[in-house]
Amino acid sequence: AKGERICGRPQSTSQYLYHLYKDVVTAEMMGQVALGFGFSLQKQLYN
Repeated sequence: AKGERICGRPQSTSQYLYHLYKDVVTAEMMGQVALGFGFSLQKQLYN
């Protein structure tokens, strides 16, 4: 899947949107994890 992106644009618009969607979902999940981690860390500090 990565080889197609290097040699120009993706094969189709739907494929591009799919990759974009996957990236957004991944970033969203990472953000949620970071938020949850920071929250539990704060709770530990102020206990």
